[in-house]
Amino acid sequence: MMKFNTLVYHFRQSLNGFKRSGIMAMATISTVAASLMILGAFLLFHGNLNLLLHNLQGQLKVNFYLRDGASEREISEFIQGLKQETVVRDFEIISKADALDLLRKDLGEDSVLLDNLSRNPLPNTITVTLHPTEEIRTFREKYSANPMIESSSSGKDWVEQILNLIHLAKVSGTFIVVFLGLASLFIISNTIRLTVFARRHEIEIMRLVGATNWFIRSPFLMEGVLQGIAGALIATLFLAFGYGLLQDRLLLFFPELKLLSSQADLIQLYLKLFFLGIALGLLGSLLSLRKFLV
Repeated sequence: MMKFNTLVYHFRQSLNGFKRSGIMAMATISTVAASLMILGAFLLFHGNLNLLLHNLQGQLKVNFYLRDGASEREISEFIQGLKQETVVRDFEIISKADALDLLRKDLGEDSVLLDNLSRNPLPNTITVTLHPTEEIRTFREKYSANPMIESSSSGKDWVEQILNLIHLAKVSGTFIVVFLGLASLFIISNTIRLTVFARRHEIEIMRLVGATNWFIRSPFLMEGVLQGIAGALIATLFLAFGYGLLQDRLLLFFPELKLLSSQADLIQLYLKLFFLGIALGLLGSLLSLRKFLV
């Protein structure tokens, strides 16, 4: 029962400190909320990028067109080289006859145009499917240099540019999130520091009557946690509403666009933000108290 009463006492003290902090507490909550909103937006962006990459996997292909005189040994050596490449997900050898059949299927009713061909003009082809990589051009140039390759094409050169943009977005997003996280810690620690300073006489009296440092620290730690929770809740509400609205608008104009929409994934993301808010509040409090209550 004493432990419960002590917990209630600490909680009330933290609420009082929360009220005393006033503008600083609001600044802390706003900073935490802004940091977590940007982090949440970055995580949503990252999740949708991963979904995009998954959908692009089947499009990351390079076609190598073989010369008519290519021998089986040359083809075998070429394939052995492909098998050793970590970026290669799969490959397929398409003969001239199979390529012509595929072309007939693609043309549909217009396939009658091919009936007048005196010979099959299509080359034997090795189609290579790649894992998401920024080295599509390098890979293509490396194997196009093989003497048995007449020419090559990827058909998706724009994918390389998309992957470069994705990498840039990930790096810049990480820097922004780290910067805002540090800003949150700085403001939280300063808010708690001001509260400790305002209550320094009360703290001295508590020390004189034998209160331990952890007994004195607990309300301040709870205050930081409450600020973190408040910021996390605000960030989550704004993100849930904003992402839902953005999703509806995008799907209205791009019905075939694949976006992260699983409720389980979204709830997991929002829970991460909630617990990160608690961690920011607790860590910020600990950083400030380390100087004043050791």
